[in-house]
Amino acid sequence: MSIDRIGKGPGLPPTTTPAAGPAGPTARPFSVGGTGAASATSTTGLSPADQVRRGDLSLDQYLDLRAQEATRHLEGRLGAADLQRIQQTLRDQLRTDPALQELVQAATGQRLPEDEG
Repeated sequence: MSIDRIGKGPGLPPTTTPAAGPAGPTARPFSVGGTGAASATSTTGLSPADQVRRGDLSLDQYLDLRAQEATRHLEGRLGAADLQRIQQTLRDQLRTDPALQELVQAATGQRLPEDEG
């Protein structure tokens, strides 16, 4: 007779961990970029921000591309007019929000022009 269990209450059945095996059809690994990450690079293999730095994309094209990527998951779920309105709102936010302006400048190395209005 052992005294190891004295004062510890009833013993619990041993826990088992699932055996590591091949992932089932519903299991997907975690990924941040999703399927849109591959489309963020052009055939040159450069990110859109790198393309702006090189002069291959204008800053306006970059903002349009980022708004499209951010709303890609809504395609087919919303009407074209609603989707365009959301993309325009995002683009306007990128142009007017000081914190977002700093992020755009940090990513592209270019400062957004002052509002002409």
